[in-house]
Amino acid sequence: MMRQTVMAAEVARVVALGASNLTRGFRAVVSAARAAWGPEVQVLAALGHGRSYGARSRVTVRTLPGILESGLWRTLEPLPELPTRALVADVGNDILYGASAEQILAWVEEALRRLQRVTRDIILTDLPLVSIRRLSKARFLFFSLDPVSILSPVVGPGAGDCRVRERRPRGSVDRPRGQVVPPESGVVRT
Repeated sequence: MMRQTVMAAEVARVVALGASNLTRGFRAVVSAARAAWGPEVQVLAALGHGRSYGARSRVTVRTLPGILESGLWRTLEPLPELPTRALVADVGNDILYGASAEQILAWVEEALRRLQRVTRDIILTDLPLVSIRRLSKARFLFFSLDPVSILSPVVGPGAGDCRVRERRPRGSVDRPRGQVVPPESGVVRT
C-alpha cells in the first residue's frame, strides 16, 4: 500500500537523492528533518560529489554507480512502510556528463517512479543552472579526469558545452515545481 502526501508531523523517513549540492548540505537536511520530525526519523540517501542519476561517474579517484543503480533501492525495498518524504536534487549534473535532456528526464522519471512506490510526498529541486554556468571548463576537467591518465577525460564535453543542453526536451510537459530546498547530511548513504 502506498502512502499519499503526509502531514509534516507524521514523517518518519526521509529519502534523499542527489550529488554535490545534496552532499554539501546533507548535515543540514538531516538536522532539519530531525528538528521537524524528531530524532528517530530515518534518513536514507544516494548522494555524492559528481553523482549521476543514470551513469557511473568518477570524481578524482572515486567512482560511483548512478543513483538508479545504487544500493539505496535494495535497502529501501524490504523496510516496513512508514510515512515518507523524498527529496530529489542535483538533476542537472548529467548535463555536464553530456547526457541529453531526454535521457536525463527518463532517469529522473524512473527515480520518481521508484520513489512513488513508498511516497507521493516528493520534493524536486530546480536545476542548478547558476552553478553550471559558473563552473569553469578547467575546474570541470580537473575533477572529471581519469586518475590513471591525466590526459584522458572520463566524462562528456565539459561545462563550456552545457548551455545548449539545458533547454527542455521536445514533447516534455510542464511539471509542477517542487519546494525549493537550499543546497546545504544521514543514516544510510549508498
